[in-house]
Amino acid sequence: MSVAFPSGYNLERSSTFTHDNNVKVDLMDDGEPRQREMGADAFVSIACEFKYLTLTEKDTLKSFLTTNRAATITWTIDSIDYSGVLIGGHRESMTGSLYNLSFTYRAKEV
Repeated sequence: MSVAFPSGYNLERSSTFTHDNNVKVDLMDDGEPRQREMGADAFVSIACEFKYLTLTEKDTLKSFLTTNRAATITWTIDSIDYSGVLIGGHRESMTGSLYNLSFTYRAKEV
């Protein structure tokens, strides 16, 4: 099942993108590296951060994350289309009377 990430939520610029080229390097007994391509696709793990949400915004986003925790999620970020899944759960905190929500999204460009 594939669902689209809800519109109206913009990532904080402090969100980080960790790119995984899907290549593993093994160091041989003689110290030489051996590279293995683990698959055809490269992935990115995005540490998504949303800050200063109202209670309604936080509840809507939290509901989406819990309802679709096992779904493939499509999402356009900075004009790049991604398809991926949520890794682990989400984290919540507060700043004054506003809410912060974060989670990890692992995806590939489509």
